[in-house]
Amino acid sequence: STLSSSSAASDVYKRQDIELETQVASYKAYWKPIFECEKKQKEKAVKIYENFKVGDTIQVQMPVSDSNSSFDYNCPNIDWEFDPQKDLAIKGIVTRKYKESPYDEIQIFFDVKVLKRNYITPLVLMKDVNIGEEFRVDLETTWKIQ
Repeated sequence: STLSSSSAASDVYKRQDIELETQVASYKAYWKPIFECEKKQKEKAVKIYENFKVGDTIQVQMPVSDSNSSFDYNCPNIDWEFDPQKDLAIKGIVTRKYKESPYDEIQIFFDVKVLKRNYITPLVLMKDVNIGEEFRVDLETTWKIQ
């Protein structure tokens, strides 16, 4: 009798409609804007990489959190406006351009030597970066780079 009740329960599960197409559509709707945003970010990063040479002066503007550190937004919510009252602006020199390819995905970076900061105290991604020091800029960032 245990076997037959187990079999009956199994039949119930087999007959349930899990609405797979609806689940798939839901996941596609969720991920599509993220993938499109990431693609645009990659294209923007390549343009920035091509437009700057080692030795060029660059300005990097980054949002600053309540914990007094710069941060980066994630796709798809990447729009922000620089707030000169709180956000960090660093003027520097591109000292190195390079690409890395972990996990078969190419990522592109600049190393930037800091010449000037609008504020001394905010950290750069939780790291203390002072005038004369270098920091790494992932070019697939929402930071404003000019």
